[in-house]
Amino acid sequence: MPDVVVVGGGIVGAVCAFELVSNGASVTLLEREELAAGASGRNVKFAARPKSLAGLRIGLVDNTKHNSDQLLLRIAALLEKEHGTKSHVIRKKRSAGAAPSPEMIEEYKSNCDVVVAGIGD
Repeated sequence: MPDVVVVGGGIVGAVCAFELVSNGASVTLLEREELAAGASGRNVKFAARPKSLAGLRIGLVDNTKHNSDQLLLRIAALLEKEHGTKSHVIRKKRSAGAAPSPEMIEEYKSNCDVVVAGIGD
């Protein structure tokens, strides 16, 4: 019997499961289809994955969902501690359904090597 059952294999469920396992819990992740087959999979645009995150500047997009700011801070700390990222930039969108502003996009282009969006969707 697992310590925790996480329902939903989108980005939030996957990150929750990862965090729990990282902290010693046994986890069962339930998804009715394949991982990221729902909203996370439909809304993801894939880019080349870097071979390493060490020394990279990471951009994180806050989608204004409940607790997404706290989740992003934990992700940023984990990326810096476990993967050696150099720094992070977190900016909040106007609303969950809004596209990032042109100013946000320019800031990410100027100050980040990799940007992660979709947290909380």
